[in-house]
Amino acid sequence: MTTAEMTAADLRRYGEDEAAAWVLRCSDEELERVFQVAGYLYGRVNPLARACATAAVYVCEGVPRELRRTRRKPQTEPEGPLLRNGRYSSLAVRRQIDALPRYGIGPDLVAFFDDGAAGPPVAEPEPARAVGASWRRPDFAERDDRRAQWTTWIPDDLEERVRWSVRRIGAEDAILPHTFYSVFPLAPDAAVTEEPTSLEFLQAAGTDDRLVVEIKRREPDGALRQYVIGRLAAAAETETETVVQGEFEHRVRPAEVHATADAEELFVHYLRHRDAPAGSHLRELSEFSSPRSMRGWQ
Repeated sequence: MTTAEMTAADLRRYGEDEAAAWVLRCSDEELERVFQVAGYLYGRVNPLARACATAAVYVCEGVPRELRRTRRKPQTEPEGPLLRNGRYSSLAVRRQIDALPRYGIGPDLVAFFDDGAAGPPVAEPEPARAVGASWRRPDFAERDDRRAQWTTWIPDDLEERVRWSVRRIGAEDAILPHTFYSVFPLAPDAAVTEEPTSLEFLQAAGTDDRLVVEIKRREPDGALRQYVIGRLAAAAETETETVVQGEFEHRVRPAEVHATADAEELFVHYLRHRDAPAGSHLRELSEFSSPRSMRGWQ
């Protein structure tokens, strides 16, 4: 993300002199909030400079609005030194705010910049903790259509974060649809700077209230096997149902189709036990079961 000085320069070019002066003297927490909001707006509000400026006005004034100018005035300040010497928030603040999903992004901002194309937005849990809350290295990472990333660093927020992510499956946004979601255990030596990966996972795909859930786990013999998770009735059924995942279709058994609320419980159980619930019917997908490859939606 850009620095405070570059954001201030762009604010002046957009006619936002008050916010430009504010962003140079704001606290580290306020500055990091600007960058968090800008990351959310980028893709909804282009270019990046406009997203950063809009975010600064929002955090400064406390309400969302469009910038005074739709186009920037000509640039009069050099950018080179700013890229090297511009002010960022402190590392400690960045680390702690990064642990709070969508920190500082209020429902008023979401409602103001939502173009309505995606239908009603899925409510995201609001972090109730202030900067300085207890946090630790996550045990799990997550993956969706966009990227793989570490889950929240606030342990008490993990289950609600994952529930919210499951509820997003089937939702559309301005950048990418949400057709699948997975969580997987992090290796103890996983580096924060690397994209997290794992050969074991729990994943779900489909549309709202019509999901298929699969688990890949290492068995006692050391082999990795992947299964469709179903209810016990699936044992006597055949693949007569279709679950749609974007441009793809999955043929499954009726008792393998899960409502969103039921899928949430499967994910919460996985977070606690790293396995499917006892009594689940597991149908092996032999084409994805291998000690060497990680295939499927991941």
